[in-house]
Amino acid sequence: MMQIIEKTFDIIDTINHAYPIMAPLVFILVAIFDREKLSVKLDGVAKFLALITLMGFVKICLWNGKMIPVNPHGFSMANFLMVFLEDAFYVMIPFYLTNNIGSKKGNILIWVFFSIIFGVAHRYQGILAIFITATYPYFISNNFAKRTSFGTVMACHFLWDCFVTVLPKVNNLLALMDRI
Repeated sequence: MMQIIEKTFDIIDTINHAYPIMAPLVFILVAIFDREKLSVKLDGVAKFLALITLMGFVKICLWNGKMIPVNPHGFSMANFLMVFLEDAFYVMIPFYLTNNIGSKKGNILIWVFFSIIFGVAHRYQGILAIFITATYPYFISNNFAKRTSFGTVMACHFLWDCFVTVLPKVNNLLALMDRI
């Protein structure tokens, strides 16, 4: 059973290694042929900022003045650029594929496939992260993009990654100030 799981992860890793090459091509094609999908709707970004600000206050309250690790996965600023590529590969590709396939089962399989690959790409964050991030491509990004645009989704995803990087630092600063 472990060999099957390891082989599956190897296949998924191979696909995930292709996305930095394929995603810019997808992004360029969308920019050329469907530019409106890349517009940024500022009202959507503002609502998202309000939501994550509220989440940040709750998270800091739950941490209750405890010091927490600020960069447990060793991210660099270059990782933030990958956000745009993630959305181009894991969301735009299945979006355009499913809009051109008439089969409901085919559409479900495409979204499940891309969602699993996206979730497994985040396994460095733990097993729970696989299941949580697997919901992102369809349930969060796709649905938000339908109401706003892919550009808005990409901007919000970028802000989210900045938020989860900065929030522990803000928490630790508040915890230090509380001890003074």
